[in-house]
Amino acid sequence: MKTTMHQIFSFKKNNVISFTIAGIIILLLSVHTVAAEEDYIKLGNAYKDKGKYDKAIKNYEKAFAAKQKNTDVDKIELASICSDIAGLYNLNEKYDKAIEYYEKALEIKMAKLGKNHIEVALICKNIGSVYHNKEDYKKAVEYYEISLAANLKNYGANDTNVAELCSKIGLAYLNMEEFDRAIEYFEKALVIEVNALGKEHPDVAELCNNMAIAYQKKGSPAKAIDFYEKSLKIYLKTIRIEHPIVAEGCYNLANLYFDSNEMELAVKYMEISLYLYTQIYSEEHPSARKARELLVEWLGK
Repeated sequence: MKTTMHQIFSFKKNNVISFTIAGIIILLLSVHTVAAEEDYIKLGNAYKDKGKYDKAIKNYEKAFAAKQKNTDVDKIELASICSDIAGLYNLNEKYDKAIEYYEKALEIKMAKLGKNHIEVALICKNIGSVYHNKEDYKKAVEYYEISLAANLKNYGANDTNVAELCSKIGLAYLNMEEFDRAIEYFEKALVIEVNALGKEHPDVAELCNNMAIAYQKKGSPAKAIDFYEKSLKIYLKTIRIEHPIVAEGCYNLANLYFDSNEMELAVKYMEISLYLYTQIYSEEHPSARKARELLVEWLGK
């Protein structure tokens, strides 16, 4: 004869039987929900590794929705899922959705960890980067500054994380055409990175290049030339010569020397730029064509 649940619990009172069965059902559903949450996360990770970001997002969002319903969920874990989703939306250039999920993560971590915690600083930096990608540079600076303040409290003024944020703030000001503010933050970053990494590190070269751009746009050609040359010297020691940033540096130097009526140096650097663009890309690449056109124009003068 088939054994029924009623027979198994026949020695219990009806109300106890009902409660026990309900408890078993809740327990089974809970186990199933947790398993589903973890499966969604694993699927999300797998799709992310394959570069299938839309599918990864769908699975992360399912995990997020399931965990939200779980009253025992670790809030920090929930924030981490939000950050994963936000990062993928950023990669897909869906910036408003990225900000939405980063803000959810920020709210949770701010409440749990406090505004000066390094994980809060990281989320603020990420939100700043999304606003930067969105070309809302003012909002980018706002979040970078929050992150910078927390990094200063955690690491002190001489840490490379502080330098990175100063550099990001400098780039935002550069895009806003506030060149003096850009230079101010680039200089702060440069001092830290030279002390931490040495004078001949690629990160130092990148900062020198950014300083040169800021001075060039500000209308200070002598300072721009100085920083472009510093940048190129470091790059030539630390990366291969046939690199886009080296070609671009030579191109910018050529134009600065042309504007300063130093034709010999202008032609020299434009010839190097043309050679590099041709080697890196092709003779018909827009950058190579532009360099060639300028050389023809200058040599015809």
